[in-house]
Amino acid sequence: NLLWRFKTGGKIDSSPAVVDDRVFIASYDNSIYALNASTGKELWKYQAGNWFFFASPTVWENRVYIGGSDQRIYCFNAENGFLFWKFKTEWEITSSPIIFEEKLYIGGADSYLYCLDAYIGTLLWKFKAEGFLSAPPSISNGRVFIGGWDPGYKCYCLDAKNGTLIWSYNIQGVITGS
Repeated sequence: NLLWRFKTGGKIDSSPAVVDDRVFIASYDNSIYALNASTGKELWKYQAGNWFFFASPTVWENRVYIGGSDQRIYCFNAENGFLFWKFKTEWEITSSPIIFEEKLYIGGADSYLYCLDAYIGTLLWKFKAEGFLSAPPSISNGRVFIGGWDPGYKCYCLDAKNGTLIWSYNIQGVITGS
């Protein structure tokens, strides 16, 4: 049985993040929403300008992280939507972020994999790939893995601490998932 329904003013292409009875969704109506997971009631909404959020938000330590089409990565307070910080990139962010050991990792359409301090949003390092990085990265054993496309078509393995390339592998297609 349907428990509740919430309508945004635009389509939703990404997956929601659900943490502590809250649902966080990004919509093409230029907004990110926080909803009560039990009732569907809107808790808060961040209304952007003439740009929108592509990817799924990530929640960590009561913070919501997401990239936007305005070339920025955002960090909000998960309880009230207060904007803690935003970081400017060189092109739009279409990847979902991941957090590992207090660092945020996110790929961009500018071909960079960014590593930021997850608390204050300062750049720790960035790695330039050969193509767009629209898939979310993955991390295992101190290594970051991410796939690129157009024209790179590569999978990259980097040192998570400093962004040094460990290896790359040419593939015959696009990597769109982590």
